[in-house]
Amino acid sequence: LAGHEVTAVDVTEEMLENAKHNAKHFDLDMNFVQIEGVNLPFEDNSFDFIIISKQISTSAIVFNGQI
Repeated sequence: LAGHEVTAVDVTEEMLENAKHNAKHFDLDMNFVQIEGVNLPFEDNSFDFIIISKQISTSAIVFNGQI
């Protein structure tokens, strides 16, 4: 991950604490944001890659306020 800006996003403090622990263990400089996955506070096209892990399969995906 050297040379890349990495941002971890999760709604739960517990998952972000796990991510912070792992980042420290691997000596990674990362950003951490606790927020729901709807209406994220990032500009369009802010990311080159998005990785979704441990997503609840029964959750609804919302596009422009529509489910």
